[in-house]
Parts: sequence; structure tokens; C-alpha cells
Amino acid sequence: MNIWTAVHSYKVLFGNISPEMKVFYGIVQSWRVQWWEGESDFEERLLVAHRFPLVGASRELFCEFGRELLQKTWNAQSL
Repeated sequence: MNIWTAVHSYKVLFGNISPEMKVFYGIVQSWRVQWWEGESDFEERLLVAHRFPLVGASRELFCEFGRELLQKTWNAQSL
């Protein structure tokens, strides 16, 4: 959660984050969606979270999915 908070703060301050930070920021929100329970936008976050196969996933699946998504991001940047 501390790393996610740091990435979020960086995004708020500077508006632009690296591909690695974008992947981490997105997948952590999906993997640990319960962190936002009680927030006014929790239902929206839950819908977004289900776009990824990470809600309730194991750490291994989370890491593998993150590596694959990051590789796709790098590949798209090189085009």
C-alpha cells in the first residue's frame, strides 16, 4: 500500500507516470480492491477491478499478469 500511495502521489504531483508505474498502479487497484471498501466510488472501482483477472488472485498470478501487461506496454511504446 505504501508503494501504491507513493505512485499515486507522484501521479497527482506530476501528472505523468512511467509505464512501470502505470501497470503497478492499475493492477494493485484491481488485486486489492478491498482497500477501497467504504469509499464513495467503491462500486465503480469494483467494476473497473473486474476488467483484470486479479480480484482475489494469488501473488503469483498477480506478478505474472503484471509482467505480461508491462511487456505489452513496452512493446506498444516501441512501435
